[in-house]
Amino acid sequence: MALAGGAHVNLVATIAAGYSRGGALARPLRDQSRQMQRVVIALLSISLPLAFAALPGHAEAPPKVGVVTAVNPETTGSTAASAVRVIDLGNDVVFDEKIATGEAGQAQVFFLDQSSLSIGPRSEITIDRFVYDPDRHAGALAIKIGEGLARYVGGRISKESDVTFTTPTATVGIRGGIALIEVAPGGATRATFLFGEHMTVTSGGKSRTVLRPGYSVSVDAPGAAPSPPVKTTLAEIEKVNRALEKLPAMAAAKKDSTIATPKPSPAPRATPAVAAEETAIEKTLDAKAARLEHDLIATPDDDERDRIDRIAKLKQHLRRRLRRTGQSI
Repeated sequence: MALAGGAHVNLVATIAAGYSRGGALARPLRDQSRQMQRVVIALLSISLPLAFAALPGHAEAPPKVGVVTAVNPETTGSTAASAVRVIDLGNDVVFDEKIATGEAGQAQVFFLDQSSLSIGPRSEITIDRFVYDPDRHAGALAIKIGEGLARYVGGRISKESDVTFTTPTATVGIRGGIALIEVAPGGATRATFLFGEHMTVTSGGKSRTVLRPGYSVSVDAPGAAPSPPVKTTLAEIEKVNRALEKLPAMAAAKKDSTIATPKPSPAPRATPAVAAEETAIEKTLDAKAARLEHDLIATPDDDERDRIDRIAKLKQHLRRRLRRTGQSI
């Protein structure tokens, strides 16, 4: 017979009181065998914690998995057991939390294993699984992306096992590296491998593994096989990065029609000579970045962030040189 939480507590307390005082309830118990006494004590030890757990205010909070280190407006979080909240800088992120961004929303989550996830506008992600042992630097991380854009930079977990991203059409595994994942409103997925050991895209019972940075794999529909890896252009990567790094002031200017936003100057049409020079510069960029990435793999963990910054700064410098036609590196 089921009892309400309060009735359950009263019944258990009555049994415990009678048993401890040697009252009328305890006398029949003493007449029983020691085995029966052990059964009663076992029941008490199980029932009391369950009864108190059922009382208001005793629900266990979901475990923390990371913290919000950057956020723009229109970003919310929620779990199955909590209401929707507006996410602010410094908020904890918990297991099973769904983070959603609006038209101007963006967020960056720094996980306990020192990995990070940047979330672009109009995105929806859920922390499906997070287990981390800081002593062994090992664990598991699984994230669901329903829609939108995300950039993952690997931490401790991804050095030992694949970090998994699930979309409506594909499963993407990343080992020890950096990747961009784009999910269209209909579920079509494109994953771009930027750095690391490998990236594997699985769909329709087939998988594609990418070992070379700068290549993408796409899945257009549920059950469709992943496409062959395709080299991603620098312009495509820049477009995704701009969506992840847009400043809050840009969103405010869009809402206020009285603020004039300057239009970018049209890019000059490249001549054959300029196009050839740009190709040579891009090859130089790839070669220098590859050397830095090779050094990065062989360095201690404490130097990784600095070297990633060096790679980013080098690419940014070379991109600026690309725009200045007539100059060489």
